[in-house]
Amino acid sequence: MYRLENDYLAITVSTHGAELQSLVSGGHEYLWQGDARYWKRRAPILFPIVGKLKNGEYRYRGRSYTLGQHGFARDRDFSLLEHDEDRISFRLEDDGESAENYPFAFILDLSYTLHGDTLRVGWQVANPAAQEDLLFSIGGHPAFALPLAEGDTFADHHIHIETAELSRLGWRDGLLDPTPHPGERHLALNYAAFANDALIYHTPTPATIRLHGKQPAPAINVSYTDLPYLGLWTPADKEAPFICIEPWAGVMDCADYDGELEHKLGIIRLAPHSDWQRHYDIQIQRADAA
Repeated sequence: MYRLENDYLAITVSTHGAELQSLVSGGHEYLWQGDARYWKRRAPILFPIVGKLKNGEYRYRGRSYTLGQHGFARDRDFSLLEHDEDRISFRLEDDGESAENYPFAFILDLSYTLHGDTLRVGWQVANPAAQEDLLFSIGGHPAFALPLAEGDTFADHHIHIETAELSRLGWRDGLLDPTPHPGERHLALNYAAFANDALIYHTPTPATIRLHGKQPAPAINVSYTDLPYLGLWTPADKEAPFICIEPWAGVMDCADYDGELEHKLGIIRLAPHSDWQRHYDIQIQRADAA
């Protein structure tokens, strides 16, 4: 377990999944702590797919492969790359185990950087192959513990989505319906809204997702500039005391998807000997600092 700390934030990160384990500000833990009665994870990385595959499989160059929901990176051990005063990074590379279900060479780096009251989560995917393109999706899945302030309930919390363009995507037969619908920019949290699973949005322009309770602070802002999808999720049937705010570069399979990886909605194609970088920010705005 590794730790970073400044005057505003303290985080811990595990090499297992390079997963954020704690996000503390002003002595308060803002990250969900992984109670298995509700959901055992905290902030897993989703790679090389986001969500689930239709029939649990995909095809590439005439061969079928299976992958579990959200891929395998969250369950693999990463190696430490860098650990200094305000930044830590980890790496996962392809190997014989990954090749059984994902026939691509890849280098996946995750980084965590403290900037005042903001944590930047960085992704870098590199394609070391000499000739073959790398096809992948990637996403974040941080869960934030509720209530943010003592005495509030789950239903006292609100989410505001600030972005120039926003549409809502739905579900069909347990898979994605990519038909765009007007997306709500303000959501008062209630478990019934998540009865069919995650709320999924298309966010083609820079976005900030703000979570707060009865008062404007404390609040959590999750921001990104170039990630086209957003998921909001909590296990509604368990009435869990957390909400996930999930920036994605990719989505689960569509109901009418033909199974070919190259045709998958949101798939990223990375040329040989090139890399792809994105990040999202988590800002904690405390009441005592407002």
